[in-house]
Parts: sequence; structure tokens; C-alpha cells
Amino acid sequence: MPYVTLADLRDAGVPISITDNQITPLINRWSAFIDEATHQWFEPRQMELMIDGTTARVLFLPVPIVTLDALYINNDFTNPLSTNLYAVYANKTALRDDRRNPKISLSSSSLGVYDAADFRCGTLFMYGAQNQKLVGSFGFVEEDGSTPELIKRAVMKLVIKELQGGTNLWNQVGNGPATQGTVTSETTDGHSITYNAFQYKPVPAGLNGITNDAEVDNIIKMYRGPLKITSTQGHGGPDRRW
Repeated sequence: MPYVTLADLRDAGVPISITDNQITPLINRWSAFIDEATHQWFEPRQMELMIDGTTARVLFLPVPIVTLDALYINNDFTNPLSTNLYAVYANKTALRDDRRNPKISLSSSSLGVYDAADFRCGTLFMYGAQNQKLVGSFGFVEEDGSTPELIKRAVMKLVIKELQGGTNLWNQVGNGPATQGTVTSETTDGHSITYNAFQYKPVPAGLNGITNDAEVDNIIKMYRGPLKITSTQGHGGPDRRW
């Protein structure tokens, strides 16, 4: 699903002389680009996720949880784990935003480690390839399920820039010029100001020359997906890195 609509582009000032058929492919293209550049998506998507276990009580995820319908662990894909045996980190509040570090944590149980329920889960997400299955809705969305406004803005800027042949005509569509960088010096009486021209270099890997827009590049960096997860069996759990 595209992150902006034709109506959004018209409201931003795209004239009717540019047809819907010209705009729609660009909306789709740049929405897909944002997904690729950030390694996640910005709408709720119902799916099954297969995750590698790391012999740990916490399972770190590659994308935020919107809702979790069922959790199957340790290659048992028939019997979902009881919801009282795990905690889902899916808050989207100012006090705690779990979208930046989505995970599931197995809860402590009153059963002994060799009792039936705990023996099946072993109180850990056991090491293995795609041996944990999550069924639910996933995506980096706002509390109401909508796409973040900055993601919409990034797509809109990229679409308009391509429609205008890459020229900077943002003043004509009411958005103002892009930020040039942080201020490194300023002379009040002389009305002079100096920006850090190198603030946005290097841009994120793979983006150089694609957006040519510092604001868009920074939005992409802001919404990059969670740390990539690799694991080593029996040696302290996951190694979390880009």
C-alpha cells in the first residue's frame, strides 16, 4: 500500500496538468524505496514470521509488533504458547516506544523446569534456524495504525522531486527549502550565517546520489529497522549489530 495518496500530492501543489497516471507509479516506486532503504515497512501487515532462536529468554524481532495473535516456539508449530508465559513489547507511547527495539520475552513460570509446559519451551527460545513462529500484524505504525508523518513527507518529497525533474521547487508547493545543516556560526548584526556543509556526508549506505535530499536521508536514518540479529549457539545469545 502506498504511503501517500493522489490527494496528498494535489494538496501539496502538484498541478492537474500532471495526470494521475504519471503520479501513481512514482508513489508506488518511492514507497517501495523507503521500505528497502529502512529495512522495514510503515503499515500494518498480517503475516507469519519465522525467527531464529538464540537460546535466550528474549526473542528480538526485525520489525515492530502491531498485534500478536499466536506464538509457536522451538519447532512446535501445532500448539501455541499460552499468553501468560510471555510478554509482548509493542508499546507506542512517549514513555516507552518499543518500535525501536521490538521483542518478546518469556515470562517466569510457577511450574518446575521439568513440568510439561516449561519442558516444551525449556524457558528459552532454543537455538535453531526459523524454529520460532509468530502470527500477527507487524509494521512501524503510529498508535492508530497510520503511517508516520515523516515517512509520508519523505515519499512526497521524492515524488515531487522526480515529477519536477530533480529541480528544487519546494517553495512553490508550500513546504519551504530543505534544511542545509546545523549552524556552525552566526553574526547577529551582520545577518550572516554558516551551515555545516558536511553534516550529511556520508549518507546511508546505498543512498548516495539517489535522493539528493538531506532531509529525506535523515528521515531514512531515523526510521532504519532494528539491529540485525545473528546468533552463536551456546555462546551468550545474540550478537546485535547492523
